Amino acid sequence: MVRAFGRALEMYEGWLGAAYALFLLVIVVIGSAKQIEVNRIQRESLTQLEIIRPTVGEQRYVQLRAQYFSMKTEKDYIAFMKLLEPTGGSPKATASGTEHK
Repeated sequence: MVRAFGRALEMYEGWLGAAYALFLLVIVVIGSAKQIEVNRIQRESLTQLEIIRPTVGEQRYVQLRAQYFSMKTEKDYIAFMKLLEPTGGSPKATASGTEHK
């Protein structure tokens, strides 16, 4: 990425080169921030899975973990997190993937 900044400054002289380099820097910062947030969310989700492991049992834990790693969209993630929300102090996830109160 540093080379891209250098090339930008060489290709475009003056303010145009500086503006292009600054634009690239902003893109890198936004991309990095997004990746950091994704990693944080993944850590928290896996931590929640480990917390409920004794409550739901080993077989259900393995099913939930497999479901976690098969998620592809934000909608999948939201549905998965609803399974992990505690109700009455402990999560009540069932084998069908729905929550009963």
